Amino acid sequence: MKKSTVHGSHHRRPVMRTVAPAIVVLVGTMVAPVLVPSVAGASQVTIGTGFSCPYGVTVDQHGIVYVADASAGTVQKVLPDGTQVPIGSGYDIPQAVAVDPSGTVFVADTFNNRVEEITPAGVQTTLAADLPKPTGIALDGAGNLLVAVPPQGRIVEIAPGGTETTVASGFQAPTGVAVDGTGNLFVADTNAAAVYRIAPDGVRTTVGSGYLHPYELTADAAGDVFVADYGTNQVDEVTAGGVQTTVGSGFSGPSDVAVDGLGDVFVADAQNRQVVEVNAPRLTPDAPPRLTSSPGLGSARVMFTAPPDNGSPITSYTVTARDVSGSAADVVVSGPSSPIVVTGLTDGHAYTFSVAATNAHGTGPSSYDIGPMVVGYQIQQSALQPPTARVGALYYVALTTALGSGRTTWRLSGGGLPPGLHLGSRTGTISGTVPLTRHNPVSASYSFTVTAVDQARPARHATSETYVLTVTR
Repeated sequence: MKKSTVHGSHHRRPVMRTVAPAIVVLVGTMVAPVLVPSVAGASQVTIGTGFSCPYGVTVDQHGIVYVADASAGTVQKVLPDGTQVPIGSGYDIPQAVAVDPSGTVFVADTFNNRVEEITPAGVQTTLAADLPKPTGIALDGAGNLLVAVPPQGRIVEIAPGGTETTVASGFQAPTGVAVDGTGNLFVADTNAAAVYRIAPDGVRTTVGSGYLHPYELTADAAGDVFVADYGTNQVDEVTAGGVQTTVGSGFSGPSDVAVDGLGDVFVADAQNRQVVEVNAPRLTPDAPPRLTSSPGLGSARVMFTAPPDNGSPITSYTVTARDVSGSAADVVVSGPSSPIVVTGLTDGHAYTFSVAATNAHGTGPSSYDIGPMVVGYQIQQSALQPPTARVGALYYVALTTALGSGRTTWRLSGGGLPPGLHLGSRTGTISGTVPLTRHNPVSASYSFTVTAVDQARPARHATSETYVLTVTR
């Protein structure tokens, strides 16, 4: 599960680097590393600009990168197109960020001794205010937040309800924490120059070797661990099988690391004031760009542009429709190319849509969610009141609807029209001439209700509107 962390700032007051030594009791066996050369075919690019001292980084399932800038006391997100958006401020050396699937961001506000939450709407809330110098944070599959607390040498779990529990202790200075897809906990103990794996049954083993100051780490779903070593100025990967590889080097104070679903690694290169993306060699297709959608009856038509296939032809696309209300299950439909029609949706419900491409190497990352979009021809009748009619003059006005299929019938369902005027059942027009008689008042108003029915689904798609038409002499 994605997480991220930062530690200390060399541009403001320093973070405590040493803690009273503690005895670390290791249970189990050591995973012996196998050192091999750096990954062939990888490339490094800089993303984002203007950071003062980026110490925390994480990435979500859409490729949006979140950065905790320790010196600036802010959190920003960097969109895939490079746009930078501030989402949180007022922190005192924020040293870690994590993000959940809904887009809620969690921040280790280190020198305020707090853990903060930022909702997708931008609301900032304090989750914990009793943890001294919280640094690394991570989320597990159950939504629990794991927090590294160096001064106390322990890892604290904060449940969704706010309950705090110590889940691991006895470290010298744990500055980084991560969780993989099977519930293994990983801890970077910077003062011990070691990384540990703690299995769900509590068995603790060391992971990798040769570290100087492992500050932060992250783990992917397969159990591979990525370690940002502030002392060696490099990022190492240790697979679940113990193979250790340097995936990026030449940094100056790498203080955090994140990895996305493509295997791209993001590094908070703190002293160079930048975030670096180490691109893994591409195998699966990129995310399809330029999505659009249009509603149908119980369906939606989703259109997109074919992405780069990265050397292997795309064989299919998968569209996922998500009910915004959460009251209906996701609808997943596959097709060979754009457009793809998604059926089985509920009329009147709002959906978001995303697309992923598949080739011989597997399915690539999903596109941005587009929407929300309301499905179904939910006919809407205009509430615009008709103009005044004059006695003895020809009168004509057309009532209108929106979002219907266009196959509309009209009927008078209440009140009455002025004498001489009638409603066209197929056209929705009110027309005719109010006759001139000696009984005509100088001015009179007539209230009536018109119901418009969408004949595409007449039993379910109808709308009524009440109008007032004034007749003058």
